[in-house]
Amino acid sequence: MKKIQKISRLLQNIITVFMIFLPLFAMVLWFYAPIPNPFGISTRFFPSAFDIVNPISISKRFLGFIVSLIPLGIEMFLLYCLVKLFNLFERGKIFTLQNVKYIRCIGISMLLGEMIKPFYEAITTFIMHYDNPKGHLALSIGFDGNEINYILTSVIVLLISWVMEEACKLQEEQALTI
Repeated sequence: MKKIQKISRLLQNIITVFMIFLPLFAMVLWFYAPIPNPFGISTRFFPSAFDIVNPISISKRFLGFIVSLIPLGIEMFLLYCLVKLFNLFERGKIFTLQNVKYIRCIGISMLLGEMIKPFYEAITTFIMHYDNPKGHLALSIGFDGNEINYILTSVIVLLISWVMEEACKLQEEQALTI
């Protein structure tokens, strides 16, 4: 149990650092957009599929950042739930309904994040391209194997939360049985 508590504390600290730097990272990405991206790497908050002809105005950057707050907010909520879950683990609370609540929130956040991704990407590409000249207009909506993997993972997390909820109920019933 001591190892679980130590690792839980470590993970809480790591995730808290991510929670601090993720919004800063998104702001920097939008402030310096477009960043040369030879490898096609994208983040949830700054898709790489931009074929930008005109320089990005400050208003486009600001709008892009505002729209990126949608997936960022979901990601921050997911990280918050992870911190709370690891805090329960650190305190030795493993099979409680509170754990189930946070695990369910994590699964829902993961699923919601993947479901809004195509819409977020469409809005973002529209913001970046709406004033491009004819022939350079674009609207990007994508769905690939990674999204399917994330959706499957989120469904599995939701299933685990359901199983844990049933286990907690059984444990509670057993504790009440004389």
